Amino acid sequence: MLTRYYQKIRAQVQDSLAPGYDPFEFMTSRVFTLSMASVDATTLKVYKNKVQVINVTGTIYYTFDSSSKQVTFTSSCALVAGDLIECYYNGYEKYTDNELHDYILSAIVRLSAEDYYTFALREDGVIFPVPVESDENLICLIASILMDNNISRYRTQEIEIQFAGNESESQRIDKILRKWKKCYGTYDYIKFKWNIIPFDSSFGNLH
Repeated sequence: MLTRYYQKIRAQVQDSLAPGYDPFEFMTSRVFTLSMASVDATTLKVYKNKVQVINVTGTIYYTFDSSSKQVTFTSSCALVAGDLIECYYNGYEKYTDNELHDYILSAIVRLSAEDYYTFALREDGVIFPVPVESDENLICLIASILMDNNISRYRTQEIEIQFAGNESESQRIDKILRKWKKCYGTYDYIKFKWNIIPFDSSFGNLH
């Protein structure tokens, strides 16, 4: 799955998990759309007139759709015009998971176009062949550059890349690939089998 990739990319483009709060006044519509780009549904708490609304077995008072970010009150919850609806949750302000998925796919396509290696992003969210840690970081770095071309530096213990302010997206990616090949070489995926690699929090720092 791509969760580890999402974590790394969000860290580099400074899209950190943050608390969200959305107040609404009920008039006629029972549907309320939350404001942040991506919402952690497990943290969502809904209040009506300062009293928490809690679904119980057999009675659903509201539902939440992560794709649309909409809280929908069912007919089981009595609402009258003027009721105060408040939603508290944690989420991300900049990018949805779907957007990150698309940027990762774009990074994979770019690696193939640059004759680095041809990975495939399967429908189940697995990249095949499973990248070694250095190539996983490379995919995340290129995705980050595609998302934010104002990054000035990437650094780990093994590699450091400085970007000039006037470098284009293509120039930055070319520089990354040259540095990457020089530092890590090109891995032969045909000769070895690899399992999923645990998340490495030392992906690197972008500035």
